Amino acid sequence: PVPTSRLRYFFELTDNSGETRFFNEHGFHDKRPARKHHAGHFFYPYDLPIDRFAVPPWIAGRTFYLIFPDRFANGDQMNDPAWKRPWGEAPTVKSFFGGDIPGIRQNLGWLTDLGVGGLYLTPVFAAPSNHKYDPADYERVDPGFGTNEDLAALVREAHGRDIRVLLDGVFNHSGDRWFAFKDVREKGEASKYRDWFFRIESFPVDFDAVNYETFANRARSHPKLNTANPELRDYLVGIGEKWIREADVDGWRLDVANEVDHRFWRAFRDRVKAAKADAFIVGEAWHDAIRWLDGAQFDSVMHYPWRDAVLDYLRGEITPSRFAGRTAAIRNMYDLSATPGLMHLLGSHDTARIRTELGGSADRARLAAILLLHGVGSSEARPADARDLSRLDHRPPPATVAFVGRLRGCPRRR
Repeated sequence: PVPTSRLRYFFELTDNSGETRFFNEHGFHDKRPARKHHAGHFFYPYDLPIDRFAVPPWIAGRTFYLIFPDRFANGDQMNDPAWKRPWGEAPTVKSFFGGDIPGIRQNLGWLTDLGVGGLYLTPVFAAPSNHKYDPADYERVDPGFGTNEDLAALVREAHGRDIRVLLDGVFNHSGDRWFAFKDVREKGEASKYRDWFFRIESFPVDFDAVNYETFANRARSHPKLNTANPELRDYLVGIGEKWIREADVDGWRLDVANEVDHRFWRAFRDRVKAAKADAFIVGEAWHDAIRWLDGAQFDSVMHYPWRDAVLDYLRGEITPSRFAGRTAAIRNMYDLSATPGLMHLLGSHDTARIRTELGGSADRARLAAILLLHGVGSSEARPADARDLSRLDHRPPPATVAFVGRLRGCPRRR
């Protein structure tokens, strides 16, 4: 084992012919590097425990079930919007179906039978859309989903079944109906919240011309937040803490995490971990996310690079050897201590269903499921993808067999 004390080292390499060369930070050398401090040795300073990357121990091997609340289960028809569509009707981008938090609570037994170890809820806070990625109030559960007390009760009952609960945090942008943006629209440059938003080009704010920065370029109902502003940063990290303390949630999945400044995420982690030391913080990232997995920001990221490799292989776009090379490189993307927490997934609310991605092939979708369930780390499943986990012709570990068997069918919850 590597000692905890400081260490200087270089490599001595001998080939089959017996020729020996030496390698250090300055490159290859014919002679052994001198034994002095500035000879180009690699340097390993003290191994300080506070700097070690460690994910919450409860996360390894846990399967998360992604829930889009409006479409999962309707447990309380009294909170349904008047414009909801009949359950089971083909959805559109803007359709509502009346799913809510009571519906999730009523199906915890079913989720337990599936072997689910965690729930990842897409945003539940008050917002005008069905997806809630346009938050109007970070401090209140959307009335169509229930109440703050309903959320706390869901977490409480889930914990009784050893199911953890993650909320979705939208801190890159707000919705246009959030109080601060409404104030800027009403008062213009005189608004005390004008600096809470990133790059407003001119005043007054023009909702039609979209003269302000937004998520995904000109998504006018999603004004981009200036998380470098100290007052806004304090407000939003307080939201991260609030739901840990008040509802006892187990962590956060962070939307558009790579477009928020690193200083904000460090402050967010400090506040959340102070409220619950083993809270799990996972960022949305579609690429190499090493800059966020430094032990001071996220515990994990959604592992889309792994998904991309699986899809390329199962579509026949890369050879088995190329797939092996891709996955080996992916395993080496991050510190080994981060691996147990990486969230592997085949699809999410932001992607097409895995079977659709694979040209409708049920067999290839099942093979993708095998790769997912054999992966190292946590995993994420959603109903549409889970239906393809039946009739698996392989011999995975017994726990995996039991899990897949319980997923057979995965009917839509009502």
